Amino acid sequence: MIQARAHLDLMVGEDATADLAEWAEMRAAEFGAEAEPAVMARLCVEEAVTNIVRHGCSGDPDGHTICAEISRDDMSLQLTIIDDCRPFDPTTVPEHDGETTILAASIGGRGIRLMRRLSQQIIYERRDGRNRLTIIILLN
Repeated sequence: MIQARAHLDLMVGEDATADLAEWAEMRAAEFGAEAEPAVMARLCVEEAVTNIVRHGCSGDPDGHTICAEISRDDMSLQLTIIDDCRPFDPTTVPEHDGETTILAASIGGRGIRLMRRLSQQIIYERRDGRNRLTIIILLN
């Protein structure tokens, strides 16, 4: 049973990532989540919105919107991020190969991996011309 829910709409822009990440962490804390899942919520939202701004909007964020929802039940936080940018399903991105040395490492490609590690489940849906990404983070 949902115990708390909040919603925020923003225009995509330079501040959208930081604003939504901070908002998610603050709402999680207000909903009674401990510090660790609240920070996990912040990091997951930050990574998801960064991908939307950098890749989904094709470098032209003007006129695009992001809607964020957060809710809490007895066992988890549910974060849903909805955008009107081009389709992108992060659940289909293959696992990033682990490099054995720092010299072999490439830049980028770590955000989705981080989201997978921090969350219990990631669900993607394309509905009515919009991306809908739901991230579930366990409270315990």
